[in-house]
Amino acid sequence: MSKIPTHNAPDINLGSSDNHRDKRFYARFHVEEEEFGLKSELLTDLNNMSDEKSPEVNFDKLYGQILKKIRGERSGKVAILRHLPWISAAAIVAAGLIISGIINSHNRQDKDLFMTSITPAGSISQMVLPDSTVIFMNAASAIKYNPALYRDKREVFLEGEAWFKVSKKQGAGFVVHTPAYDVKVTGTEFNVKAYAEDREVVTTLEEGSVEIASGKSLKLKEPAYLKPGDQLTYSMDKNTITKKNVEATIYSAWKDNKLIFINKSLGELFVILERRYGVKFEVKDTDLLKYHYDGTLKNEKITEILEILNHTLPINYRIENQIIIIEKKQKN
Repeated sequence: MSKIPTHNAPDINLGSSDNHRDKRFYARFHVEEEEFGLKSELLTDLNNMSDEKSPEVNFDKLYGQILKKIRGERSGKVAILRHLPWISAAAIVAAGLIISGIINSHNRQDKDLFMTSITPAGSISQMVLPDSTVIFMNAASAIKYNPALYRDKREVFLEGEAWFKVSKKQGAGFVVHTPAYDVKVTGTEFNVKAYAEDREVVTTLEEGSVEIASGKSLKLKEPAYLKPGDQLTYSMDKNTITKKNVEATIYSAWKDNKLIFINKSLGELFVILERRYGVKFEVKDTDLLKYHYDGTLKNEKITEILEILNHTLPINYRIENQIIIIEKKQKN
């Protein structure tokens, strides 16, 4: 994965600490039966420790407070988190990255400190920003923002794909920086797809309005404005912009564990499946990539999807060393 555009913002090494006690605290977040509740309660308890006189957080005391609370409340938040269908083990690792960034910055209001949320391949995760803006992150995606500046300047940096429900705030806009252009909004729902390897940045608007402005690689003579149902695509290779009207919810169905394919080439389909399931495909006959597929998949296992493709397209598959080999089906 290439780096998120930071506008000269430094990268940070989340989850690192020179203090042995800090490391023991981080390790406790990976105890399977406790990690959900620990992460769920951490933010609240950090804010309630204002009586600490030491410039460092007393991690042992904090851990004890949180653990006592969640053990007495096994229902509620912990149970809800365990049953959210889009949460995976990989997504929880991403949550751990967020938490460690919070710990490192608890006593440090640093305008140069950026917080990064990463969703690995094979998972979908959700994050809520300080202003209650909700973001669903698709597989192999990352969001970066500056907590110290966010109240006055609501902006995030995206690589990958994310769906946004932006909280309305009087007099304050919201900006999504992509590797190509900036998406400016007030309060709305939209999807942005900006995987570097796709060489396209696609913004699809569901509700409200957005403005597409010049960014890192795309320079516009004037902004482009979208209304609900509009989809704007910028091709990095061709340096062209196209806008069309679409059924917007199709392009954000991934956040509900649903994949909808409309006339997708097999090559495009395999890229989506690789990200979604954390697998790798090897296609022996490249002519197969020209085939197209229409369909809807929801909660199927990767083996079930392969069986569907096997019965609807002229392909066979086999799995070798964690790689899915795709071959052309031989005529009898």
